Amino acid sequence: MQNRYVELVLIVRVNFCFFNICLRKKPIAVEFRTHFYNEISREAIERLDANQDGTLRSHQIMANGSIHDTVFYAILQGGSLIVRNNLLSKLIKKL
Repeated sequence: MQNRYVELVLIVRVNFCFFNICLRKKPIAVEFRTHFYNEISREAIERLDANQDGTLRSHQIMANGSIHDTVFYAILQGGSLIVRNNLLSKLIKKL
């Protein structure tokens, strides 16, 4: 259930960024960032067909003293219609 929620939030974000904001500005890309060990978010982002752009390693110390790595993903504006169609078809199948 948590995985579906994460995926739905990502779908809404991509849709808003590319198809609502573009009325005012044309975005180049939508960027996603998540903790390296957050597998649920990483899997959901990868199902969006977002490309992993890289990992920023050991850049933040958490409250518990652990070191935080962040993984960066992006969907470029040129591929946004393909991603949107894929997302909508996945969402319809789940409903």
